[in-house]
Formats: sequence, C-alpha cells, structure tokens
Amino acid sequence: MKSRLVLLGVFACLGAKQVQAAGPPSVLQAVQSAATLAHQNCQGLIQQETYEFSFCVLDLIRKEKAPSPKRLGFEYRGWVSSLDAYRRALPGSEPSSYEFLRRFRSTQARLRLSDAQLCATVEGDCKARLAHQAEMERSAKKMGGSTPHLPRRENQDW
Repeated sequence: MKSRLVLLGVFACLGAKQVQAAGPPSVLQAVQSAATLAHQNCQGLIQQETYEFSFCVLDLIRKEKAPSPKRLGFEYRGWVSSLDAYRRALPGSEPSSYEFLRRFRSTQARLRLSDAQLCATVEGDCKARLAHQAEMERSAKKMGGSTPHLPRRENQDW
C-alpha cells in the first residue's frame, strides 16, 4: 500500500509521460559518472584549445563502440563544456558544440532518455541549457544540416 501511494505521488508530481520515460537509476548514474570522467580528464584542455578538448573527449568516445550510458555521458559532457566555451567565444567552440550535439542526440534517442533526465546528469542550469539546445537545433535545421565541423587531426582513426 505504501509503495502504491509513493508511486501515485510521483506520478502526480511528474506526470504520466515522464514516469513512463524514466530511465533506471543505474543508467543515469553511468551517464553521470562518464560525464564526470570526461570533465576530469579533458576540461583543463579547453582553456588552451577547444579542439584539443574535443579530441580528448572523442578519444574517450571512440573506446565505446556501441551506444551506451557511458558513451552518452562523454558526448553530453563534451557538448556542455563546448557550449560553455562557445558562450565565452573561445576559438573552435562552435564546431565542437555542433559535433557533440549531433552525437549525444543520436545516443540519447537510442537509450530513450528524456532531455530533463540527461540534463540532470551534469551540474548547471538545465532550463538555460535546454533553451540553448533548442536554439542550436533550430539553427542546425536552418543550415540544412551543414553545421561547422571539427578539423581532422593527424593520425585520426575515427
């Protein structure tokens, strides 16, 4: 009875659609852990060169062959950090932002996580981040999918 009341309370607070779409806590924890790992390993590079940051995150992604929570965490952190760099007008941040947006949206769809669930895995203002995400997606649509791309790196095998 108690679990039924708790479920009804969650259902009433979140709405039926969000409860059905809720990912298992272990999936969200794996996304969050991977995002933290990408941040720890690569974030320092963004101050020097946005491309080097991007290549660092892409190296982590490359190790994850199939869509997975870990891969999504790397991709999403890549986008969040690149978006922040873009807002600060750091060179190379625009292509990085679009690259990671394209990647994480594909993996996110395969894992069936909502924008709100994914946003909560990385600290920050989700409302503002989701607004920027929508703005970038509209912009990409206007560009006809011809968004800025990252340059190729020597010895690049991805």
